[in-house]
Amino acid sequence: MVTYSSHDVDEIIFELINGKTIIIPTDTQYGLISLDKNNLYKIKKRNKNKKIIKFIKSEKLVETNNEDFYKLSKKFWPGKLTLIVDGESYRKPNNKLILELLDRFEVLSCTSANISGMTPITTIEDAKKQFRKNLNSLVFIKSDIKGDNIASTIYDIDNKKIIREGIISLGEINEQIQ
Repeated sequence: MVTYSSHDVDEIIFELINGKTIIIPTDTQYGLISLDKNNLYKIKKRNKNKKIIKFIKSEKLVETNNEDFYKLSKKFWPGKLTLIVDGESYRKPNNKLILELLDRFEVLSCTSANISGMTPITTIEDAKKQFRKNLNSLVFIKSDIKGDNIASTIYDIDNKKIIREGIISLGEINEQIQ
């Protein structure tokens, strides 16, 4: 098990390139990030039918003609809104370290830091307990900057509905796309 601070960007990049999964505080909750989404499925014991969110550097990386996607991403990114468009989930979090990593990689696979079906972790100590069987493949990031432990709002543009309500309400979303 390796632990870095949020200032160790080069070391974190090295670990990602070498196949490690990172437990990192985001602007919402602790998350798991990886260059390979299969690492996330394995560590979380997640059903492969459930999608993994893509953290992205820019909305320009999304190939869609959906105007609502561009309106919402322009208004709320970087921030606490995950958008589903054309069956894929995207978010640009408002977190300095993750934005630095996205400058290097452009896309990172991400999911909440928990075993599927369990409560998302709120501390590194919780993570060490919950992921004790995978400690060799994980890297922990310590940071003074932590999210508010409220998950991002997930809005399904394709079906015009909220999948999970977080800090951003349906009313705020509708204001942008009406």
